[in-house]
Amino acid sequence: MLRFGLFKQQKPKQFNLQPRYYNERKERLAKLKARYEAPAGGENFDSKLYREHLRDSWSQKRLTGNNRSSMIRVFIIATVIAGLIYWIFN
Repeated sequence: MLRFGLFKQQKPKQFNLQPRYYNERKERLAKLKARYEAPAGGENFDSKLYREHLRDSWSQKRLTGNNRSSMIRVFIIATVIAGLIYWIFN
């Protein structure tokens, strides 16, 4: 087969994709391990660790609070829709 063309055809550009994985559970466990391996005493108070502990506990409380409020909201909406359907068809 004869190839007609004036220019040499370029190969497609390749790229090297190296996926990066983030394991949140592993990082959280490492923080907990570091916190509990440190000697317990008032003189070795680490403010950075304390801030991380507060941030983690607040985020856990916020997540559980959001879950509860969203479930209540879904229940109220479902009750209102069921009531409207009953009122329309009755």
